[in-house]
Amino acid sequence: MKKIYSLLFLVFTTLSFGQVVTQWNFDSSTTAPSIGSGTVTLIGGVVENTQSTGTTPCNCPFVSGNPTTGKAYTSKTYPAQGAASGTAGAQFSVSTVGQTNINVYVDVYGSGTASKYVLLQYTTDGTTWVDSGTPTILPYTTASQWVTLTGAMPTAADNNANFAFRVVTVFDPTASSAYSPVNSTKTYASTGTIRFDNVTVSNGVLKVNQNTISGLKIYPNPVANGTLFVESDANTERTITLFDVLGKQVLNTKTSNSAINVSGLTSGVYIVKVIEEGKTETRKLVIK
Repeated sequence: MKKIYSLLFLVFTTLSFGQVVTQWNFDSSTTAPSIGSGTVTLIGGVVENTQSTGTTPCNCPFVSGNPTTGKAYTSKTYPAQGAASGTAGAQFSVSTVGQTNINVYVDVYGSGTASKYVLLQYTTDGTTWVDSGTPTILPYTTASQWVTLTGAMPTAADNNANFAFRVVTVFDPTASSAYSPVNSTKTYASTGTIRFDNVTVSNGVLKVNQNTISGLKIYPNPVANGTLFVESDANTERTITLFDVLGKQVLNTKTSNSAINVSGLTSGVYIVKVIEEGKTETRKLVIK
């Protein structure tokens, strides 16, 4: 137990002192970083989504972001069904010279016919790409939802002029060489669109706390029986994401229920991210 709480203290310390190296929030309708320096490249045949639909033309490729008061960068023309898994998406190149303890964050949103699974990858030599964690599901309820990909980079990413990372679409791990659509009632299509927002490189784990959720309660802490409760004054539908201490996403759910099943997670320290009514808070959690 002493070891667990020492790790928890380390997480608190890191969160407090993590600083943004480079960030793209796209709110100025440009691919230039809002903080720091770096470049964005669409890869694998992907192009900017500049199509205007409906009676009100959009300001594509910069559309409603996360939160909706800001902008996001939207893309289209992904691989055909059964082809080129792990090759198409958006690449972000950032020099980390003079920086250590590199972490990356990307908010991703997929349209109903886009690939349900995306993967965060990185390179430290500019050539070889390595998976950061496992494929992440782009969730869908009554409409597509944002999800945050996050990864703690290896020490080889420190002080590195060749560092880059990318988000690519991948085959459904449960299917045989096939993409699954974000919306299960639809069919995957290469015309499905994916948005990127709040793309961030930091020299330490960032504290993600955009607003205060009134009356937020996350208990018990530590969790000993496999059930976590999340409540607030509003008690409305919320998105709950858990990350381990390495920054890997281990749980993501959108629910109106207060009880969350965490029995499948191993004992350790986690970061809980809660999004409700456009507000975001993070807390530290210990699972026994």
